[in-house]
Amino acid sequence: MTAGLRAWLTAQVADTADADVEVPSRAVSPWRPSAGRSLAVIGITAALMLVADAVVSQLVVFAMFLGVTPLVGIPFVAVLLIVAIALVGKKLTGKAPVAGAIVVTMLLSALGAYGFLNGILAPITLGGSPVHFLTVALSAVALGLFLGPLMLRLLGAAAAVSAVVLPAVQPTSADRARAQSEAAAAERDAENLHYFLTEGTFPVVTDLDGWRNARVRATGAAADTWLVSDAGAVATVYASGPVDGSAIGTAACGFLIRPGEADSPTPDAYPDWCVQTDEGWSRSDGTAVAYVIDDDFVVLDIADDVEVGELDGTRPASAADIEHLAGTLRPMTRAEVDEYLVDVYRAGDTPAVDTPGL
Repeated sequence: MTAGLRAWLTAQVADTADADVEVPSRAVSPWRPSAGRSLAVIGITAALMLVADAVVSQLVVFAMFLGVTPLVGIPFVAVLLIVAIALVGKKLTGKAPVAGAIVVTMLLSALGAYGFLNGILAPITLGGSPVHFLTVALSAVALGLFLGPLMLRLLGAAAAVSAVVLPAVQPTSADRARAQSEAAAAERDAENLHYFLTEGTFPVVTDLDGWRNARVRATGAAADTWLVSDAGAVATVYASGPVDGSAIGTAACGFLIRPGEADSPTPDAYPDWCVQTDEGWSRSDGTAVAYVIDDDFVVLDIADDVEVGELDGTRPASAADIEHLAGTLRPMTRAEVDEYLVDVYRAGDTPAVDTPGL
């Protein structure tokens, strides 16, 4: 009996060993996929997007030279990308994320088109940029919104928002062109200011009691000053330089001419209203003089009625005023230029500025 029992037990164990043991399977739930599988889908999607981006970029490059015909291939690339993403998702998670594939493909397409048309993104086949690759990566991560688990959905949502914001905050080609233009203008202004301060013509002013230097303007090669007396008389000073005083001759009279003068100066003769003096040149009635100061050609003249009104004066300066002012003129000092002109100086386009206290 004992031998028989032992034989029966031995037979049972053998039968059990030979039998197929059924192991419960762990099916992948489409609603609770593992984070690892979802991340694998995202990684492969990023690679697929990069390939699709390269193909589309090349089509765009072709279109630059061949016309719009190559662009017809872009929708086909988008469809192939959607199908590929869906198949990868089906293989790794058990469910094809068709909606997600469509959304992220359209997201990448829209961002690419916006970036290219606004000069933010260059075709990736021409070198691309960090922003270009980051856009691809964010678009791929946005697929997590359709895969799960919860943390990956949240990450996908954040990536989708970031993908939209990223190109929106990048400078466009127009922004870069504007910045380059502004930088070039600033550099040009700095060079012009340096020239003005080292070689340019400073406005000529007076220190005569009873007169103030009410307004000045400097353009680099020339300068103007408006003088106003305590009694309201207004005179103007024009300066340009450097000049050779001995070579000016009758040309100086051209700066003293009045509207309606019957005679104009010629290279060989002075008109009746213009005379040469020991100091320079003068109108015969004494209302304007011209001479050279420190290699600058200076013209002291009476103001016209418009200038008198602009400066709240009462009358143009008289010949006596011109005579009193003529020997008192001097160029502005560097300290005075720094105080009144440096901040507003624009070569050839500097506005006239009031100079209280000068």
